Amino acid sequence: MKNRTVGLCVLAGYLAGVCAPPAGLASEEIKPAWSAKLQAGRRSYENLEFDESSKIIREVVSGLVAGKEGPESIKVLSQAYLYLGMVYLAQGLDSVAREKFMLAYRLDPSLSLSPRLFSPGIISLFREAQKEVEADLRSKITLDTEPAGAQLFFDGKALGPGPVALEAFTGVHYLWAEADGFPPKGRTVNLVPGEEYQTILRLEAPSAVHGRELFASRETPRITEGWKKPALFTGGGVVLIGVVLLSIVLLCGDDENGEEAGVIYIRW
Repeated sequence: MKNRTVGLCVLAGYLAGVCAPPAGLASEEIKPAWSAKLQAGRRSYENLEFDESSKIIREVVSGLVAGKEGPESIKVLSQAYLYLGMVYLAQGLDSVAREKFMLAYRLDPSLSLSPRLFSPGIISLFREAQKEVEADLRSKITLDTEPAGAQLFFDGKALGPGPVALEAFTGVHYLWAEADGFPPKGRTVNLVPGEEYQTILRLEAPSAVHGRELFASRETPRITEGWKKPALFTGGGVVLIGVVLLSIVLLCGDDENGEEAGVIYIRW
């Protein structure tokens, strides 16, 4: 049984080009839940369970693609795209695999594949994707924050306080700003080849955010169950009068007109 397990890992390693996480994937730097899920997808891949691996890794991508998990999550997203490309390549979907490799490289241009860990087929297709990304004109973007002095992050990499000018590959990128005393702010930007951008991340004061939360959480007064507003009473004062009249039910004896006891007749 042990030899069979080792054999599967070796075979998967040849097809996948990996029997260990790629260099740069440090679990202590990423969200533990997403890290664990990504590693589960990698293990399914190594066991040649490609459909299961694809499902798990796509869930990781879906959870991180909005960029709300903080700058450290972008490294996980880049690695998820890389693994997903490897799964598609193993399934014979070369063009889809190339697209995922391009997404991984756009988010992390320092990403490189070691021949010791990756198969020649994976490395070859990844280099094709790398060249295709680099062939596009880069975009220029200037980042700043309000208030000034907040720490800026671009695709998970710390840039320091703004303003910061840089060039980046085209496509979707992730911006993040942090400052003491303010909730962090993140957003995405889709860069077009050759264009210039100026983006300001505005951090909101905690009191403003807290005020909105209080307002949003304020409950609407509930009407006592079983009581319905009479259709005839539309104004607030009329409703009050109606409630008073209906609540003062008096038992009456027979009157001179012969009206039944216990009933009040109201004539409008």
